[in-house]
Amino acid sequence: MANPFRIFRKHQRWFIAAAGLMAIFAFVFVDPLTNIIQGNAAASQDAPVATTTYGTIRDHQLFRMVMKRRILNEFLDSAWRLGYQAGGRYERRPIRFADTEQGVVEHYLLTKKAEELGMVISDRMVNDYLKQITGNSLRPEKFHEILSGYALDGQRVTMAMVFEGLRNDLLVSKLIASFGFPYAVPPGEAWDYYRRLNDVIQAELYPVPVADFVDQTPDPSDAELQKFYDRFKDTEKLRYRVFDVEMEGPDPGFLKPRRAAFAYAKAPAELVAKLNEAEVTEQEIADYYQDNRERFIKASLLPDDEPVEDESAPATETEPEAESQESAQEEAPTAEPADEQPATEAPTTEEPAETPTTAEEAATDTAVPAETKAAPTEGQFNVADSETATEPQPADETPEETEASEVETAEPEASETEAPDAAETSEGLEYEPLENVADEIRSLLASQNDRLEQRREALLGPIAEVMSGYAIRRAKWRTAQEDQPEDAADLPEPERPDLKPLTDPHGLELNATKIVTYFQLRDMSLGQALVLVEGQRSELFSNYAFGGRMSPFKPMLTVDRDGNAYVVWKTEEAAEEVPKLDEIRDQVVAAWKTAKARPLAQAHAKQLAEQAEKSGKPLSEALGEEKAFTTEPFTWLTYGPVPGGGQGRRPRLSVVDGVEGAGPEFMQAIFELEDAQVGVAVNHAESVAYVVRVAEHDVPLETLRARFLRLQESGPAQQMALQSLQAEVLTSLAESVSQEARLDWLRTPDEREE
Repeated sequence: MANPFRIFRKHQRWFIAAAGLMAIFAFVFVDPLTNIIQGNAAASQDAPVATTTYGTIRDHQLFRMVMKRRILNEFLDSAWRLGYQAGGRYERRPIRFADTEQGVVEHYLLTKKAEELGMVISDRMVNDYLKQITGNSLRPEKFHEILSGYALDGQRVTMAMVFEGLRNDLLVSKLIASFGFPYAVPPGEAWDYYRRLNDVIQAELYPVPVADFVDQTPDPSDAELQKFYDRFKDTEKLRYRVFDVEMEGPDPGFLKPRRAAFAYAKAPAELVAKLNEAEVTEQEIADYYQDNRERFIKASLLPDDEPVEDESAPATETEPEAESQESAQEEAPTAEPADEQPATEAPTTEEPAETPTTAEEAATDTAVPAETKAAPTEGQFNVADSETATEPQPADETPEETEASEVETAEPEASETEAPDAAETSEGLEYEPLENVADEIRSLLASQNDRLEQRREALLGPIAEVMSGYAIRRAKWRTAQEDQPEDAADLPEPERPDLKPLTDPHGLELNATKIVTYFQLRDMSLGQALVLVEGQRSELFSNYAFGGRMSPFKPMLTVDRDGNAYVVWKTEEAAEEVPKLDEIRDQVVAAWKTAKARPLAQAHAKQLAEQAEKSGKPLSEALGEEKAFTTEPFTWLTYGPVPGGGQGRRPRLSVVDGVEGAGPEFMQAIFELEDAQVGVAVNHAESVAYVVRVAEHDVPLETLRARFLRLQESGPAQQMALQSLQAEVLTSLAESVSQEARLDWLRTPDEREE
C-alpha cells in the first residue's frame, strides 16, 4: 500500500495551491453563506423599515424603540399612581408620548433635532421631574421595585434606561415649548369641549345606505379599474382609532395581510380558582384572619348611650366637634390631633413614637404632610424623608403612652392563640366572627398571584412541555426536508401529540382558531391576552403573534384580562400577498362602484332632509316609520360609566344606538343642529348617510353655558381643549421635523392615533 505522505510530497504544489484557493473561497464566501443559512429568520426580522438623514431604522431596532416607549409609559403610570396613593401632591402629570411605530420614530427625530439645537437635559432635571410627578413621596427602592417586573430582549430594565428615556422626553418637551407650545386655553375652545362632554341630545335618524345606490353607477372601464386597483393594491383594509374608538375608514384595501391559525389549551379562571380554594387550609384562613383583623371591623351603628345628632340643629357649630375630638383622644391617648393629620391619611397601626425632647427631634418625629417634607439630597430621585419612628424609650414614656403600648403589645399575644369564635372588641371596635368571613378569606387566598401562577403552571406546564418537544422534532424534520430532500424523502413527519389525556382529566378546554388576520385575532379574548416573555408580562398576544417572533408550534403562556390562562401555539401561517387584478376583479369593481355611489346616497339624503324640514314633522311621519328610529340620549364624548372619568382617563367617542362607526364628522354634523332642525350626517366608513332631526337637548344651551361660566365644572373640558391644542402643535412640529430629516417609510407603520 502506497504511503499517503509520498503522494502528498509528490503533488504538494498542487495540494498547496488548492488549499490556498479553498482558504480564499472560505474567507470570501463561507462566512456570509453561514450567516445566510443560520440567520435568514433574523435577517428578515432586521430588514430596513425607514430611512432618515440620521441613518436607517431597521425592524428590530424599531421594535426595541416601541417596547422601550411602552415600558417607560407603564413605569410613569405606575409611579404616578403610587405617588398618588402615598399622598403626594403634584406639580405636573406624567408626559405620555405615543407608543406606535410612527409615534416613536417622530419622537426619535424630535430628540435629534433638539440635540442639534444644543438643548441639554441634566440628571438633576430628570430627578426633579420624577419628584414632581410623584409628589416627592416615593423612595429609590420603590422605583427599582416597579422596574423589577420588566425585561427587554431578555435583559432586566434598569433605572439607567429609564433616565435615558426621560431625558429624551424632556428634550422633546423643551423643543416643543420653544415653538410656542400652548399652556392656556381660549374660552371658546374650552366651551367647545365642555359641550362635547355635557350636551346631551336625543335624535331621530333615517338611514340612507350607500349600497342602495350601487346599481345606479356604471361599470368602470379597464383603465379606470386598473388605476383604482393600483391605488389600493399595496394596502389592506385598515381600522383607525378615533378618540379611543376603533372603526373602519372608507378606503378599500386589496392587500391580503399576513394570516395565521392557532391552537390552544385554556384553563378558565373559574376552574383555577375552584382548584385553589380546595387547597386553602383552615389554618391559613385563621392565620390570615388574625394578621389582618382590621379588614373585618363591623360597620355598626352609634352606641346607644351616645347622643344622636339633632338633624334640625345648625351644622356650623364647632364645639361638638371639639368635644368629639377630646372624646376620641380619651379613647386613644396616642392618636394625633385631628387638625394635624392630612385629610386623606389612613389610620396608622405603628407603635406610638417617643415624646420629642427638642425642637429638632420634634421636627423629625412628628408626622408631616407630604407637601412639607424635606427635599431629598442631590443625586437621589423622588426620595421622601419619611423614616419610621424610633422605638420608645421607657424612661421618656408618659403613663398614657405606657398604657397604650401595653394594649398594643397585648393584642398580638392574644392573636397567637386560636381564633375567637365570637365577635371580639378592642378599644370599642367590633370584628366580624371568623366563621362569617372564612369563605371571603378562602377566596382571597386562592386568588393570590403566586398561587394562581403555580396552579396555571401545574395545569398548562405539561402541555407546554409536550408541545415544545413536538416543535423541536418538527423543526428538525423540516430542516432535513429542506437541506437533504433526497435523503429525507422517506422520513415521516412527526405525529402531532394527542393532548386530550392532559386536558380532559382537569377540565381544560382544547380549541383552535381558523386562519385569521391580525385584527381578527386582536378582537378575540386570546388576542387580548398578555404574553409572558422571560417570565415577565410584555405585550398583547396578537402583537407578539404577528411580530415575527413566534415559531410554528412553539408554545406560549398567556393570561387574558379575565384571568383565563392559555398555552397557545401557531399551527399555520400565510404570508402577506398582493393578489393579481384578475383574481379579485369582482372585489375591485364592487369597491369602485361603492365609491361612486356615495355622492348619490348623500345627495338623496339631503333631498329627504329638505323635505322633512319643510314638513315640520318628526322623521317617522315625514319620511316613513319603516326606517326612522329615535336614539337613546347621548353626548359627543363620554368617559363611560365612571363619573368624572377617573384619574388619567381620556374621553372617547360615544356609541350611538343603531349607528355603526359614528365618527367625529357624524357627531359634529348632529351637534351643530338646533332643536327640531334637520340635517345630514355620514358615518366614519361612509357606508350610510343619515337624515338627522334633533328631538331635544336634555339641558338648554343657555343653562349649559351658565354652568360652564362657573368654571368649577369646566375643568375636564379645559384639560381636553388644552390637550387638543397641544396635539395640533406637536403634530405640526413632528411633520415639519420629519420632512427636514427626509423620513421615508419602506413599509406602512402603525400610525399615530387620530
